[in-house]
Amino acid sequence: MVDTMANKAQEDQFAAVYKATFTPLSKHVFFKVSQLSDTEDILQNVYTDFYRYVILKRRKPENDLAYLIQMADHEIGRFYARREPNNDLSDDESDGMDSIADENDLEQEVFDRIGREDLWSLVKRLKSSETQVLVAHFRYDMTFREIAESLKQNESTVKLRYYRSLRKLKQMYLESIGESGKDSE
Repeated sequence: MVDTMANKAQEDQFAAVYKATFTPLSKHVFFKVSQLSDTEDILQNVYTDFYRYVILKRRKPENDLAYLIQMADHEIGRFYARREPNNDLSDDESDGMDSIADENDLEQEVFDRIGREDLWSLVKRLKSSETQVLVAHFRYDMTFREIAESLKQNESTVKLRYYRSLRKLKQMYLESIGESGKDSE
């Protein structure tokens, strides 16, 4: 009975820490790795280790989020040490501003046509820098200013990447359904 109560207390403590830290920790990791799938893998490892080495051993860090961020930074290093390097460093999007469409019009046009599963299969085909901005905006509900600050880039560069990514998604979708010549503007 005592063990059951202790386990329940540990589970409650972990749930409270998880709830309080998941969003800021997710954003921190996402902007360091830029791939959503890598972010999810790293977060899973970090929270598992936190549970194993902190919760089960009844340790209490002074600041849970700071401790988790430190754990995440170490996990990112280990995670990429086990993987082959990705040479996707070309980011030629800031070389000029295209005319930027109204955000709602372009978003609505893209998402009206594409189902959720189709959308994510197309998003996965984008460059990591394109995916990063879309995920930050849609999954984490971040503003362009917040994304720009996280990436240490100009807000106009982030907006440009966002709109180009939406246009690219639209074109990829139209090509996938055989309408590549129609509606490409």
